[in-house]
Amino acid sequence: MTSSSNVGFKEVWSLIKPWWRSEEKKLAWVGVLFLVILSILSVYIGVILNDWSRDFFNALEQKNLPEFFRLIRVFFILVAIFLFEACTRAYFVMWYGFRWRRWLTEKLSNQWFEENAYYKIHFLSGDTDNPDQRIAHDINQYTNLTVTLFMNFFREGINFVTFAIILWNLSDIIYFKIFNYSLPVYGSLVWAALLYALFGIIVVLKVGRPLIGFDIISEKLEANFRYHLVRIRERREEIVKLQGELFEKNRLKEGFSAITANFYKVLQQTIYINIFQNFHLNGQLFIPLMIVGSRYFSGAITLGILMQIRGVFAEVVGSLNLFMQSYIQIAGWLASIKRIHTFEDSLTQVKSTYVNKPQAGTNIQIKDLTILSPNQSIILKLANFTLNRGDRVLLKGASGLGKTSLVRVLAGIYPYFRGRITAPSANELFILPQRPYMPLGSLRQVLSYPSEFFDDQSLKESMKACQLDHLIDSLEEIDDWQNRLSLGEQQRVNFVRVLLHKPEWLIMDEPISNLDHKTAIHLMGILQESLPAVAMLIISHQHEDDFKNFSVVKLGKI
Repeated sequence: MTSSSNVGFKEVWSLIKPWWRSEEKKLAWVGVLFLVILSILSVYIGVILNDWSRDFFNALEQKNLPEFFRLIRVFFILVAIFLFEACTRAYFVMWYGFRWRRWLTEKLSNQWFEENAYYKIHFLSGDTDNPDQRIAHDINQYTNLTVTLFMNFFREGINFVTFAIILWNLSDIIYFKIFNYSLPVYGSLVWAALLYALFGIIVVLKVGRPLIGFDIISEKLEANFRYHLVRIRERREEIVKLQGELFEKNRLKEGFSAITANFYKVLQQTIYINIFQNFHLNGQLFIPLMIVGSRYFSGAITLGILMQIRGVFAEVVGSLNLFMQSYIQIAGWLASIKRIHTFEDSLTQVKSTYVNKPQAGTNIQIKDLTILSPNQSIILKLANFTLNRGDRVLLKGASGLGKTSLVRVLAGIYPYFRGRITAPSANELFILPQRPYMPLGSLRQVLSYPSEFFDDQSLKESMKACQLDHLIDSLEEIDDWQNRLSLGEQQRVNFVRVLLHKPEWLIMDEPISNLDHKTAIHLMGILQESLPAVAMLIISHQHEDDFKNFSVVKLGKI
């Protein structure tokens, strides 16, 4: 991968082109056309205002009162047209950028969920931190700035050509003597504007180059800080019981200290750029007056022409200086492109990395399995194992033996293993993880997860069977169920989900670790009674008495 501050044309183009080739390409192209039309209209209004300025100052110089009042009336008409165009342009730029953001967000979100990439991406080495921020923040910044910068640069490109022609026609021919020859220089004011703008661009490039790297670091640090705050909110009960406030405060302080250090680096470079930009901006108003001021005092040009030259010179330099004035925006734009591009690269890398997965089969069969860590150290070995339809098997082993890694392999989300594995498709397997997941929403949605809906009768019967009948009246309540329910209740929620979904193949990782012996026997009995044909694979370190009618396979240390 490229370095953190190096973004090439390939990265930029790879993000820009897909929308113009997608199912929304008509909208994308029509939108660009409308942006072009608005840009041309904006420049045309600027030319008219420049001509108006010339006539207005000539009327002042000539003390022509009727012409003065006529031009005042014209001015209000021009301002009304200008305001309408500016408001239309601002509205359309925001709307167009959001439509692009919506499309790109959906595209990357789909890629993130495709083949469980949102889970698998964390096993990859690299700088794919905070995918949530890349989707929520970086895409928004990228699309908005792309449209804004395109609009600005296209408009200023037309503006430069238009006003450079006007400035060329307003310039005197200057003769430089070289030996015995007089060398004519045409369009002297245009060349002066070019040199002045080039000076500004070179200085800003030199001073502002570190900003791109600082912006990339800033995005990462800010995302990490927000993630820590969210984690404290989600795990508040564990923290308060462990009295971990001091530890968490110190971690937050460390995170914000890093943000502060980077912020002052950004601030320092920004101050340098802003000081120079303001100096350069004011200079462009006086340079043309110093160049052609003598012509006004000699009577060669009128006050109106003098002010027109100043305005046209400022337009030409301003168009050329857009890069200098937009450098901070460009730095943020390039940083967002880099983060989105590395995210897309990681999603692509997931597909090439996770080629090792169980083969499709009609049962679960394992032969000579060795599960490895990402650094290739051995986690677990299992010589032979078979689970057919209707079987009840308990894989028993001590904590830390690698049982959860086995579940990941069977689910097809962990590629670091050797041996032969066949299993039904992921859609046929119903796998309940060791840590119950409680999504945000109502209790009805929590119990039905991952499906959307089950009827009241099925829900209530399953809740009663799993000893959650005290929550029946709370089905429509929206709450933070992860923190409201005890761990034992959360594990009972998992059993409700099994009864509702009625899978053909069930794998449960430590399903009763937070339940008492009596409740565990009751729930396992309910499963076997309600789902007699379901193949059940239970992975646990609990006592075998909790799993009556289950065949036991004991896992030993390597």
